[in-house]
Amino acid sequence: MRLDDGDVITLGNTSIKCVSTPGHTDGTMSFFFDVTDGENTYRAGMHGGVGINTLTAEFIAQNGLSFESRKKYFDSLEKVKNEKVDIFIGNHVGNNDTEGKLKRAETASENPFINPDEWKEFLESCRRRLDKLIESEEMNRE
Repeated sequence: MRLDDGDVITLGNTSIKCVSTPGHTDGTMSFFFDVTDGENTYRAGMHGGVGINTLTAEFIAQNGLSFESRKKYFDSLEKVKNEKVDIFIGNHVGNNDTEGKLKRAETASENPFINPDEWKEFLESCRRRLDKLIESEEMNRE
């Protein structure tokens, strides 16, 4: 099934908002949906691809890609930064310390997965990583 920006997929009682977030690759999609814990409802979010390995000058040149992908990446981070996300789901366990949170959940009085600040903090760290890569490449060219 082809997904377009803004599509909503409904699976039973769950509706998943699909947002196009190209940059890492052109087809990257991010997903937002509600989850419940007892009587509480939280908004979960997952960015489909924040790696910058496809945004290095070397990768772009080797694969005949455009440096426009870097702008798309920055634009995509900006596009979803104001999504309400209480529970950030990483597309890799290292993105959001899934394993560490799971261990903390065993003894914590509060659910460590629920953190309304984590989404924006993560996206900002992604922005800084690409800024640092670009700065490093520019320094190496001089």
